[in-house]
Amino acid sequence: MYQPITQGKNVSTILVVDDDLGLRRLTEMIIRRAHPDAVIVVADNGSNAWKIINAPGRKFDLVVSDLQMPEMDGIELSRKIRESCPDTRIILLSGMERPPENHPAHAFVAKPFPAENLLEVIERLMHK
Repeated sequence: MYQPITQGKNVSTILVVDDDLGLRRLTEMIIRRAHPDAVIVVADNGSNAWKIINAPGRKFDLVVSDLQMPEMDGIELSRKIRESCPDTRIILLSGMERPPENHPAHAFVAKPFPAENLLEVIERLMHK
């Protein structure tokens, strides 16, 4: 069973990106329950996420992004993040069973996913 190991540590800043409002809210809710002190920001596509990431004073510890979205998909967003924010960890979510070859994210989670699976990946990445 999932056991959060971030209690007592610095507050994390997490960006959740998904064009599906229901999935975006669900992902945010799953993360918020496990990390009530985290600052969670949401975006409805990669293009808007990229604008948020580049806002002055913004730094994200983690980006959890859908793979397929309009305007800018998760692959392109991940590449941009890796180039400009190398310390930011990235999780791609997708309805595909397997990740695309050579995807630039740190982890891939297939949808639908149990909440515990996503949270275990988050913990692993946040404590590397």
